[in-house]
Order: sequence, then structure tokens, then C-alpha cells
Amino acid sequence: MDNVDVNGNIGSWFSRMIRLGDMGFFTAAGDAATAHRTVGSQTILPSFRHLVLEEALRTYFTRSEEKVHLLMREANLQRERVQKIMEDVSLGDVLITLNVGGTMFTMSRRTLCAEPESMLALLLCDWMKVERDAAGVIFLDRSPHLFGEILSYLRVKSDFQRSGSFRTDTRDGVMDEDGERIVLTQLTQTNWRHLSSVDLHRLIAEANYYNLKSLEFYLVQYSQRRWIEYGTFVSSCEVSNKSTSESNKTCYEEATRTSSFLSDAVICFDYDNETSICAVGRGNGLISLYLLPSVSLVKTLRGHTNCVTALVITSRRVFSCARDGFIFVWHGREGSFALISSLHAHQGFVHDLLYLPDQLSLFSCGEDGHICVYILSDELHPNTVGGVTAPGPLRSLAAYHQYIFASCKEMIIVLDTLRGALLPVRGEAHAAPVRCLSVCEPAGLLASGDWEGAVYVWGVRGVGGGGPEGLSPLRQVRKRGDWVVHLTFVGELLAAVSGGGVDFIDIGPQPTVVRHIAGTGPGVRVVLALESINCLLLGDVDGGLTALHSRLFTHTEEKVNVKKTDEEKQ
Repeated sequence: MDNVDVNGNIGSWFSRMIRLGDMGFFTAAGDAATAHRTVGSQTILPSFRHLVLEEALRTYFTRSEEKVHLLMREANLQRERVQKIMEDVSLGDVLITLNVGGTMFTMSRRTLCAEPESMLALLLCDWMKVERDAAGVIFLDRSPHLFGEILSYLRVKSDFQRSGSFRTDTRDGVMDEDGERIVLTQLTQTNWRHLSSVDLHRLIAEANYYNLKSLEFYLVQYSQRRWIEYGTFVSSCEVSNKSTSESNKTCYEEATRTSSFLSDAVICFDYDNETSICAVGRGNGLISLYLLPSVSLVKTLRGHTNCVTALVITSRRVFSCARDGFIFVWHGREGSFALISSLHAHQGFVHDLLYLPDQLSLFSCGEDGHICVYILSDELHPNTVGGVTAPGPLRSLAAYHQYIFASCKEMIIVLDTLRGALLPVRGEAHAAPVRCLSVCEPAGLLASGDWEGAVYVWGVRGVGGGGPEGLSPLRQVRKRGDWVVHLTFVGELLAAVSGGGVDFIDIGPQPTVVRHIAGTGPGVRVVLALESINCLLLGDVDGGLTALHSRLFTHTEEKVNVKKTDEEKQ
């Protein structure tokens, strides 16, 4: 701004003051008032000139400073772009050859390092000892066919990283979750749909070997969803309650005399991958042990005098709880499942058990509103170390890292196992008491179902913050209907047992039931999905067990582009 403009501004300000004086701003009369205004004008004029000039200069320099900062930011961005291009060119010029199972693969260094934390990226480190062939090429004794799928993943991911369409961590170049999911979804549509279930599981093992955690997790989720959504399930084995009752008549007679719940309905499942043993808790207090996937009866355990409500089975021990208030501890398969001990855990019903192998801890909840904690350091007997009291009866337990979620009436409470105290966060969305919970730990999701049939999905990754935002419902995936008996995650699908059947729900932004399976008996009570052994186990309210297996994806030539009708799905 030049001097003319400054003087002009001063004149305009002074003119306004004079007009204000004419309107009565300066209140005086006669010649004395006129003289006073003249003297006042001569006194005020220099100070106004100084103030206006100072303000004009301040505005000018502020705008200039902002322009300088803007130019500096643009220069820094341009420098980063040039540096990225130079690095990209340098990485692209460096070609790497690997000998994988006798087959040569050549790729750019940029592609090989698309996943910085993978074992493949570490191959280029000087300190990494690698095996080489006679020509000096790095040798990997792995499947070349499956490495081709791994390489496709790295190439697509590298292309997306170069495009700059998604955020990355500037420290290590890790792509954000949205970008990762788009990459994996693209490969699902183009590369992996033709793979058989066997090859898909082999690819999962290869992803684990190369330390590609995101790929491994996604493939597990994808294989389980494909198994449920497109598979043609047929009954491979059915176990009726009659055959079980005849083989254990004495056990049933004694349990019937002391039980107030006389049905042999299947109430709960648990499965041990190491021994392939499935423990089945029944309404009459018996525990049936089956070998899967053949569903051959191994042994029947008796001890409880009322309905078995929850089970935990490991390779070494079996834990069971019932409505009689007791928790029983049994030997594992090596100990012929002999009874070790029993403890009176709660006053009234014991509703659920939860085992945390990392902490060697067992948790129980019951009608008395207590969460009890047991340490399993002793070889035989669990040691009670304390617990917490909730504001009401507790029905179901689920764990996410160090946090345990418990359903308490219409809300969900959170126990921090490291602090040994309840957090102030509450999950409040249900209008009816919450009956069952299930956690998908890799996705950071919690599902809850209530007595009126409503199902909610919650995000639990921020629960450690302790604030109200720590536990909030992401969406309601099912409205009112038949009460929800059981919930479990099957990959990225949520299995909800209700109304005598099982709904497999896609819990995305627009929840959709992608598959419904009905039991062969009067109604399904609980479901166990074991895609790794191709076994979908249904427990009925009449005590029957039905093992289903899928005939789809057993060979690579089978297609997945046509969904089966309801009749074909059975």
C-alpha cells in the first residue's frame, strides 16, 4: 500500500469522525464547541495516521509471510515428489532373481520390498544368511506355484503404493487398511477364485512362512466365507440322542434323578485342534466327547447334576460349568479324561467360561453377578485369585486382548484383566437382556445378541481408552425376531442361531444374510464351524448332532459363480 492510499484512508476515517460530530457524537454548543472540535481534530489526526499506517503494514507483512510459507510447503512437496521418483527409478532399475523350488522368478527390488516386514524384504539385508544355488542365486525351497500367487500380491500392492492413492506410514511405507483391502479384494476377483480349498490353505501357510500377516489374515477370512456362502453342504454323519442314550443308559438314569433340566439338548460346544476332540455339553448334565470329523463317540463324562452351560477343552484339560454352580476340571486325552477336581464357583447358575491361554487364566460368570478368576499354574487344580462384582447377573463372556466383555442385563461391561477392575465404558444399545457374545479378534469386532432377536456389532479396538467412545455399536445387523441362542464368527461372516436355524450374516455397511441352514431335527441350538477340517457341526434341541461337509472347492475345476438354491444347500 503506497502513501496516497494511506492518506486516503486517513481522510476517510477523519471524514467519518466529522460526520459523527455533526450527528451529535461531540456534544457541545456555540463557539466553544466549535473551537473544541477544531482543537480535537488537530490532536487526533496524527495518532490516527500512525494507527492506520501500522495496521496497513501489519496486514501487508502477514500476507507476505503466508505467501512465503505456502511457497515453502510447495517446494517441500515438490522435493518429496522428486525424491520419491528418484527412489522409485533406482528401485525399479534393480532387478532381483530368486530360485524358488527350481523355478526362476525375476522382479524389481521395489516389488520384493512392498511388504517391509516380510521375510522376502529381509533377503536383501547384508546380515541375512541365505541359501544360494550353484549360480549364486538366492534359493528358496518352497512351492513355485504358490510363490507365483505371493508375487502377484506383492506386485499389485507395489503398484498401489506407487500410485499414491492411499495413505502410508512415512517411516516404513506401510499401507493403510483401506488400501490393503482394495488390493486383496482385487486379487480375490482375479487370482484366487479358481483355487481349490486345498490350494487356498497351502497359500495361507505360505503367507505365514513369508510373514505376510495381512495376506494370511485375509485369506483365512476369505476361505471361510467362500466355504459357507458357496459350498454345497451334505450330511456326512448324524448322531441321534437315542444312540447316545442307549450307550450311556446308566449315566442318563442317574443324571435324570438329580436334574431339574431333563432334556439331553446340545447346549454348548468346544473343539481342540491338537487332539481333534469336540466336547459337547448337554442339558442333562452329561458331556459327550467326539472325534471330528468322523463324529465318533470317544467318551461320556458325568459329574454335573444339571445343565452343562459352557465348556473349554485343551490338549491337557477339560473345564466344564453347569447350572448347579460347580466348575469341573478333567484330564485331557492323555489322562483318559478322568475327573481331577470340582469347585463351587458361584451361588446359582454358572453361565459361561472363558480361557486365556496367554495368561494361563480361566474366567467364569454366573447368576450371582460375579466374574471369578482362576490361575492354571498348578498341574492339576486351578487356583482362585479373586474376581469382580458386576451390577447384575452375567450371562456371556468374550475376550479381546487383555479385555473381557460380559453381558449384564441390557448392557455390556468391560473387565481389564491387567488392572483387575471394571472399566467405566459400557455398551448400551440393546432394549432386551443380552444373551450371547462373540469376538473376532483380528478384525477388532464384538457381536452381541439379545432375547428379542436384535444383533449388534461393536468396534472394540479403542476400548482401552476408557472413555465413552471406547465401546460403541458400529451397526445393527439384525432387528427383532426370534431370540438369539448362539453367536460365532466364521471368517468375516457372523453365524447367528435363531428360530431353529443358522443365519450367516455379512456384517458390512449393509448387513445381508448370505446363507441360511436349517437343522434336520426340531431346531438348531448351537453351531460349530470348522472350515479347516471341512466340518459344520449342528447341535439340536433334541440332542442330535449333524456333521455337514462341503463338496465345493475340492477340485480346481469347480466353479463359484453360481449360488445354490435352498434345496441344493441342504
